[in-house]
Amino acid sequence: MKKKQRTPKGPVTRERLENAVTFMAWVVLEYGDVYAPIFYRLKAELEAWKCPREEAEKFLQDRLAEGKPPHLPKSSKHVWDTKP
Repeated sequence: MKKKQRTPKGPVTRERLENAVTFMAWVVLEYGDVYAPIFYRLKAELEAWKCPREEAEKFLQDRLAEGKPPHLPKSSKHVWDTKP
């Protein structure tokens, strides 16, 4: 009999990673160091987590602050638009 593979129930978010790290910290304390590699991998993923939208917004804000406005189509919902 073939075992059914579990699939994620949505996108990976910072909150899901935090929950996973918390759970694996508990597992390591309860069941031993054999689970430490999973804990470390999830912890590293969390520490490296960056929201793509936040990173893109920060990049464009930095460019604008340097006096290098991006040459992009106009949009009223983004920070680089200086006109109301």
